[in-house]
Amino acid sequence: MIESDVEPVFEIGARFFLLSVFCISVAIWLDLTSTLYWLAIFMLAEAANIVFLSTRRRPGTHLDTQIALALNFITTLWFATLPIYLWSLDVTLMRFAALSLVVGMVLYAITRYSGLRRIAIWDGILISGLALYFGYDMARQADTTTETLLSMLISVLIVLYFLVSLRESIGTRSALKQAEKRNIQAQKVEAIGQLTGGIAHDFNNLLTVMIGNLDLYSEVEAREEKDQLAEEARQAALRAATLTAQLLAFSHKAQLNPKTVDPEPFLKAFLALARRVLPEAVALQLELVSVPDRITVDVNQLENALLNLVINARDAMSGGGTILLRLDWVDTEYPQEFHDTTLPAGRYCRISVEDSGSGIAPELQTAIMDPFFTTKRVGKGSGLGLPMAKGFIEQSGGALELVSRPGDGSVFAFWLPVSEADVTGSGDHGAGS
Repeated sequence: MIESDVEPVFEIGARFFLLSVFCISVAIWLDLTSTLYWLAIFMLAEAANIVFLSTRRRPGTHLDTQIALALNFITTLWFATLPIYLWSLDVTLMRFAALSLVVGMVLYAITRYSGLRRIAIWDGILISGLALYFGYDMARQADTTTETLLSMLISVLIVLYFLVSLRESIGTRSALKQAEKRNIQAQKVEAIGQLTGGIAHDFNNLLTVMIGNLDLYSEVEAREEKDQLAEEARQAALRAATLTAQLLAFSHKAQLNPKTVDPEPFLKAFLALARRVLPEAVALQLELVSVPDRITVDVNQLENALLNLVINARDAMSGGGTILLRLDWVDTEYPQEFHDTTLPAGRYCRISVEDSGSGIAPELQTAIMDPFFTTKRVGKGSGLGLPMAKGFIEQSGGALELVSRPGDGSVFAFWLPVSEADVTGSGDHGAGS
């Protein structure tokens, strides 16, 4: 709904402008000042809908979804009162305007809401009811049987056209989603090739360092030089071990040691560690929603993954800024999709790292999840940090969420399922979001 009701700013502005011109014209030339009151209420309802949606995080909670659906239906229902009122005036010009408004509702529902089934159903019922009512009223006032039949036929055809078009639009969107999934699979195959080449390159570099230092070790005599060569070989071996661990996490094959933990004290303790890697120009804040739920996760791996997100956030704010570490809880009634991962409905702990940097361009938001892809300078990142974090979270039964707009910073969030014991007793407490 955010994509259809908030993001197309130009379209929303044009729609408000044209509707305002129409209502003001009717009020001036036909002395129908009631249209101005109608316009004011409609604008307030639309503004409430837009403000609510624009302040929600994506994906929203179940409560957010219900409120958004209710606001949308109330706004649409109020909009429908205008063509009904104009039709009741029994003036040809006003009836033409009423039909034009209904046609506008048809086109808007087809183009904007065909991807939102429940909204499409409610709008479909409302619009079909309007069209059939207008057709019935025309048939009732017709002078001949032919006019009566034509009136009813036209209204039925309008409804059928609307429903068929809506069905086709929904089918087209479904086909596009399937094509997108197939494209993702093709990208995965390509990523395997990139992964293989990247692994070979990185390991070759590390082996070169180790072999070269060991060869020199037997040739030099000075103790200090031998120690230095041995230390450099050891560091290269440690980097190789780290790379192996990252690859295992990325491939979901890492040996995890999950424990049931309370994320609130964990994050409070993590705050001290995170501050050590941040310069003075970067402020770190913690925001918690206290709930007696627990999560089952490998604490060390979670700490490493979060630290990676904090470092990435730091690097995204070269001139300083603020990093917000947030803990909240989400109840979702429907499956949630993140990149190429789908989480089933349920209760989740959401741990997010939000920065005030420049954000991530839309075309890069998928690429940054790929192994060895990095926007950092050479030597500043291997391109495995995010894939490693994503792999670990998915292996733990969760997902990695990314929300970012250029100029508005970025939010990376770990969604982790609540421990089964807590899910069983979750009815004793509420959820925050």
